[in-house]
Amino acid sequence: MRLTAAVLASLALAFAAGCGDDDEPASTTSATSGATGATGESGATGDTVSIDDVQSCLEGEGLEAEVSDNELIGLEGTYEHLDVPLEDLEQGAKVVVFESAEAAEAEAEAADVAMGVGDTTVAGNTIWGIDFSVSESEDAEAAIEGCVPAKQ
Repeated sequence: MRLTAAVLASLALAFAAGCGDDDEPASTTSATSGATGATGESGATGDTVSIDDVQSCLEGEGLEAEVSDNELIGLEGTYEHLDVPLEDLEQGAKVVVFESAEAAEAEAEAADVAMGVGDTTVAGNTIWGIDFSVSESEDAEAAIEGCVPAKQ
């Protein structure tokens, strides 16, 4: 008898919770782990991420990422950048985060020289590259690609 009453009470509560204003959207929550690509750690979608998003994501992927105060001579826009140690290089990879995707695209040509890492890739509001002397770069490339917006 008590079991039947408990079941009926639970059903009544569930039904009452399900009934509400039909105009209210149902809230959903999802959790992700690891590299988040174009959504960044903050969950914001689009072609921009913050330097904190990228740093947190890279560290979640097992890579150290240090915000650098060093100026990258040749880049003129407003930016922040991360140095990522790889193998025996303190700056085995760099990730530069600009205010917008347009600003990153405008600096793409200069970044190849200014960043000092070899070929660079524009991805949303970021430009990143890995030093040519890094011999085993596939894992780092995959981690970085997963932590910046999708390539344009």
